[in-house]
Amino acid sequence: MGANKDDENFISQVRQETYKHQHIFLGDIKFKIMNEAKIGRTI
Repeated sequence: MGANKDDENFISQVRQETYKHQHIFLGDIKFKIMNEAKIGRTI
């Protein structure tokens, strides 16, 4: 059973959104780790 065009478009859209959110999430974690490292050095 093949997915129709709308389903394929929807799936690729969801994948792009998920990727964007993962990217932002990872960036946020990196930022927090960097900040903690800076704070750790100054103490």
